[in-house]
Amino acid sequence: RRVSEAEALDFVFGYSVMIDISARDNRRAGQWIYSKGQDTYAPFGPCIVTADEIVDPHALDLWLTVNGVEKMISNTRHMPFKVPLLISDISAAMTLEPGDMSATGTPAGVGAGRFPQEWLWPGEVVEAEVTGIGRLRHPVVAICEAGMIFNRETLEAQNRYKILTATVTPRPIAWITTLSASGV
Repeated sequence: RRVSEAEALDFVFGYSVMIDISARDNRRAGQWIYSKGQDTYAPFGPCIVTADEIVDPHALDLWLTVNGVEKMISNTRHMPFKVPLLISDISAAMTLEPGDMSATGTPAGVGAGRFPQEWLWPGEVVEAEVTGIGRLRHPVVAICEAGMIFNRETLEAQNRYKILTATVTPRPIAWITTLSASGV
């Protein structure tokens, strides 16, 4: 708790990749928890690269594709909030425990911000990659409601396409860890 920015990186175990999926039409009272917290909405992987293997977490290229088409390309140096600031800010309000994760930011290019807007549909494949960490592949699957499987055509015909409105962004993840009293 109350980790300073100067010591924050000492508490990072490692980094991974997360795809942040948002059902923007499911925001409730301006809150994101429902639209970002649904099952399968925050896949991460494909591994955890330990902090000692990442020389500078603010100098990593990252990109995202949907069905092989590049949608985002950026570098972690463009993140509005650096890892030390995030850790310091979060730990000012809550105790960080071993295994806690923090998503560090979203580059430009989300589907909702495009013209025309772009959404994800069943059968599409989203891939996010961060240099030095790896590539995460995430298929978009059809939703099932009362035993009925919807595809894009069915959703559009029923004017229910907003069920699948989602934006996806690659994020390097800072895995936060603390040392035990024994230093092990």
